[in-house]
Amino acid sequence: MSIVFRPTIPSVFIDSDGAPKSRKLWHSKVVWRFVNLRALSVPIEECAAIVGHTLEDCLHVIEERNLQDAINTRRHVLIKDVMR
Repeated sequence: MSIVFRPTIPSVFIDSDGAPKSRKLWHSKVVWRFVNLRALSVPIEECAAIVGHTLEDCLHVIEERNLQDAINTRRHVLIKDVMR
């Protein structure tokens, strides 16, 4: 038994090459574009490809920044514009 503690990093946080995953920063314009795309009901996989982030990053930013309310609000605004 070893006295030295060697923590293990879960595979969820490791890239295929063994390096820890790093998340790309989200510029405010990219977040706004992402919100608009989701408001237009573009599938999240396509949104990820368009904005240049991974699917996991997109899901994370929705939860981290609580964007679901912004997406729903934007969707309602777009619907009102169409109905005029």
